[in-house]
Amino acid sequence: MQRRLFIWLAAITIVLVALTVFTMSGYRAGTQVASNRVSLVPDWVGQLPQVAVIRLDSPTGEINLKLEGKQWQLVERYDYPADNRKVWEMLEQVGDVELLDAKTDNPELHQRLGLRDRSQAGAQSMQVEIGDAQGQPLVIFLIGKDREMAGQGERQYYLRRVAENQTWVAAGEFNPPRLPAAWLDRELIDIVQSRIREVTIQHPGKPIVRVSRESAAAAFELQDIPEGRSARATEVAAIAYGLQKLPLQDVNKVADAELEWDDAIEVNFYTFDGLQVTAKVQAKDLGIVARLSAVGSGDASGEAEVLNTRLSPWVFVIPNHTVSTFTRDLDGLLEPMGEKPPG
Repeated sequence: MQRRLFIWLAAITIVLVALTVFTMSGYRAGTQVASNRVSLVPDWVGQLPQVAVIRLDSPTGEINLKLEGKQWQLVERYDYPADNRKVWEMLEQVGDVELLDAKTDNPELHQRLGLRDRSQAGAQSMQVEIGDAQGQPLVIFLIGKDREMAGQGERQYYLRRVAENQTWVAAGEFNPPRLPAAWLDRELIDIVQSRIREVTIQHPGKPIVRVSRESAAAAFELQDIPEGRSARATEVAAIAYGLQKLPLQDVNKVADAELEWDDAIEVNFYTFDGLQVTAKVQAKDLGIVARLSAVGSGDASGEAEVLNTRLSPWVFVIPNHTVSTFTRDLDGLLEPMGEKPPG
């Protein structure tokens, strides 16, 4: 009885071992197939130092980026500085793009995959061109539709090298923004709150608003409060943060914007170390627009010169919710009549 039991258990063990070996070999084979990918651009890391121009052409328009020294610039915004980190990140992602499966090489079927040449009517593709300083292409390819996937997994999409009819299913985190403004360096100016001594706000036809403090450790106080009224402390304190990491949404040249500034809100920020930054702000159809300029004395004179060189040629579109914190008129900084400040 014990001998039969032993033989039976041994047989079960052999079967289980065989199944395990079969499963593992199948897994390895499957893994090998799954990892049988071809890089879109072999040795892309070695070519990265040569990159100097980028062109993205899609149904939303063209985006052209060029490298000047160490700074990327956006041609569609008069060579305004682009977000270097975002540009280099996109370029590095090109090296991660892999070709998985070959699809059709019939040009008549390219449109189904969103891979029709950009020169053809109705093309929905994005053409990516990356070249060197002489304008010689390093890689040119088209990105088409996303591949429909069952369930969750890595994003896959259709791709075609421009010089070839062969299409591919590709993978890799590559999805460049298609609007020019998305490539801009979004940090407009950064004057930290701790440097601010005083801020004045002048609305056309209204009393000037002034908030100030004696030291960096002191709280800001609203000056010239009407009798019987009290200040809204939170709103008063927020004003001094107006230039701290102030973001932009878009830019234009002053000459091309063709705007009048006589009726703009004028806000002056004064620092403890002698810098004065003036922001002129107005609302237009495209959003809240602003011009910035600076003057400085003592150690701040050099900083003011740098700021003026960078800021004075431009009109900036800035977020409404940000602007509202440092452009309130006097009524917006006072508690309603008859109410006392909290606490």
